[in-house]
Amino acid sequence: MVEAYRMLDKAAKKHQRKARVWVVDPTFNLVQEDWRAAEEWFGPHILRKRLTDMALEFSQGDIEFKSADAGDERLRGA
Repeated sequence: MVEAYRMLDKAAKKHQRKARVWVVDPTFNLVQEDWRAAEEWFGPHILRKRLTDMALEFSQGDIEFKSADAGDERLRGA
């Protein structure tokens, strides 16, 4: 999880804009575990939580949590 935050920070600095990082787990249950861990670890740095998108917003951008249990359907897009 800490590595996802580092990637977000590095991407934002490199491109001079907000970045987006995905944390992909094989099942939704694992996504929920990672979400809760991220809430605990980064609590004061989180600007907004978007539970419907499973995303945490930071000043550098967003970390989105996705599961791969429905094939690539949830992994399409940006």
